Amino acid sequence: NAEAAEPTFAKLCALYKKCLDVRRMGAAALDICHVACGRAGLFFEARLSLWDYAAAAVILREAGGTLCDFQGAPLKLSLDKSSVLAGSERTIRESGLLG
Repeated sequence: NAEAAEPTFAKLCALYKKCLDVRRMGAAALDICHVACGRAGLFFEARLSLWDYAAAAVILREAGGTLCDFQGAPLKLSLDKSSVLAGSERTIRESGLLG
């Protein structure tokens, strides 16, 4: 999505300055599962469809992780695209991506 590119890269740049590395595997569900098993600390995406993250959300929650939107609100299982943050509550809070 060209409209989301600039704000997304600005968030990525700010986050990069706070962490050791940034990686993207290509599939949101896989990336969220990497967070669930501890291979990654945080996942974020500006616009995802429900089918891109729903199954991985179950896995992450079972592992004790949290999913929310960029405003910190719990994700609603709807067909509308939404922003997604996935990680521990602490990692999400310290990421600087909320707000």
